[in-house]
Amino acid sequence: CELATRLGADWPGNPETFDSVQAVSADQPPGVDIAFECAGEQSTSDQCCELIVPGGQVVLVGIHEVDRLSFDMNLMRRKEIRVQNVRRQSHCVDKAIEMIALGSVDMDALVSHHFPIERSADAFEIVADYKDNVVKAMIDVNQRETR
Repeated sequence: CELATRLGADWPGNPETFDSVQAVSADQPPGVDIAFECAGEQSTSDQCCELIVPGGQVVLVGIHEVDRLSFDMNLMRRKEIRVQNVRRQSHCVDKAIEMIALGSVDMDALVSHHFPIERSADAFEIVADYKDNVVKAMIDVNQRETR
């Protein structure tokens, strides 16, 4: 949550321990025009639909582990919610590299773990299991483990 706040999130929180619907609704009583679902979870997709104003849009950015996602169709119909799915790598790599090269984005803030190449397996395990509050793990191919 601290990293999300530092990077500009207005209402950061773990959806399992933080009632984002209550927090956002208290700050934005009518709701929000657009909600970005970035966790890839059914619960956060549901929360986005609750937070949207009538005619609003839910943007699905997160990669869901399941093949099917469900929506409360009564809520979808009543609010006329639009859903936009995003393929995160579609035509954006060149622009992302340009932004990084120009220093427009702080990529270092996203790297929470560094590993020498000899510990690549550890890096993949931590990321796969979301261990140790990992955000992004960097394998430094030129760094050697010191003993």
